[in-house]
Amino acid sequence: MFYTLSGVLFLYVVVRGILPLRVSRAWKIVFSALIFLCAFKVLIFRYFFGEGPALEASWQALALSAWANAAVVMLALFLVLRDLGLTAALPLRRRRAGTGGTEKRDAGAASGAEATEERAARASRRGQGLIAAAAVLGGVGVWQGMRVPDVRRVTIFLPRLPAALEGVRLAQLSDLHISPAFPREWAQAVVERTNALKPDVTVITGDLIDGTPQRRRHDVAPLAALRARHGVFACVGNHEYYSGLKPWLRVFRQLGLVVLRNEHRVLRINGERMVLAGVSDIVERRYGGKGPDVPRALAGSPKGAPRILLAHQPLEAGKNARLGVDLQLSGHTHGGQIVPVNLLVAVLNNGYLKGLYTVGDMKLYVNPGTALWGGFPVRLLVPSEITEITLRRG
Repeated sequence: MFYTLSGVLFLYVVVRGILPLRVSRAWKIVFSALIFLCAFKVLIFRYFFGEGPALEASWQALALSAWANAAVVMLALFLVLRDLGLTAALPLRRRRAGTGGTEKRDAGAASGAEATEERAARASRRGQGLIAAAAVLGGVGVWQGMRVPDVRRVTIFLPRLPAALEGVRLAQLSDLHISPAFPREWAQAVVERTNALKPDVTVITGDLIDGTPQRRRHDVAPLAALRARHGVFACVGNHEYYSGLKPWLRVFRQLGLVVLRNEHRVLRINGERMVLAGVSDIVERRYGGKGPDVPRALAGSPKGAPRILLAHQPLEAGKNARLGVDLQLSGHTHGGQIVPVNLLVAVLNNGYLKGLYTVGDMKLYVNPGTALWGGFPVRLLVPSEITEITLRRG
């Protein structure tokens, strides 16, 4: 399906964007070849650098290819919007053409060749302008996608929060996707920025890595320096399964991360108990596992204590709300990455895209990602974030 969509993207951009340009055939071939390389980048990288969720290439190569890839995607969006506008305006143009008299039509026929030539020239100039704009926006998108994110501060009100837990602060990281696109230096900067918050609890809601422990051990090492008063906890995401879950669980333990898989811990903060639970990812069902099991994760937890759930994907938030969860923290969506593509991503995730939601009696916060998958590290108007969550009663 992914490569089918890539083929459709390639054909659409070439037919609607490249072939109408008033440039030489040689340049059209060059542009078409570049678009082909961008459309099938993932297939090409995996052929030369090996299979796996991470594209194993240099940071520079990934950034350059991401810029070209983003430019093609933006050009496709521009062309779609242009074609939709032209289609919507077609009836109006036909009515205007039909209101002219015989003399106007005869004059138009006499100058038909000149008019056709002028329309083609205007269309070519507009096409070149769209290509230039797409290239600029592609560069901006790569910069936004690959930089170290800022801190976003959020206050969440929980009705059942004890007074003693008023003001407890959690740092949430999500979708780190540590890989050649987000290497050790980037991870170190994220750890330093997170530790500077001095949180009570730090949580990572899945997709910590891309690639095997043999390839990523050096890059993930900075995670061992994460510090929080009451511990650093994580749940697994779908990319942990793609990268080999069992060996990664051993590495995470060595890094000092407490990985919660359908289980919980009881934290005692200011004399009050708070339940922090985590579940396996939905994709585990494809690997022969049970997947997320909230009742099991909460089994034996103290009654009356506020319950916070780490679940990588927000899809099952409605069900989790009915099971007595007070706050669910998720990621996975990357916030849709690009406006207006994010609207489609929201549909695929039951409407949960990024930010704070009220689901029944439960609050849901979807982190748009501290990073994202290195195959397309691009964001436009959907910034990445390190989230500082302050809990309040109410």
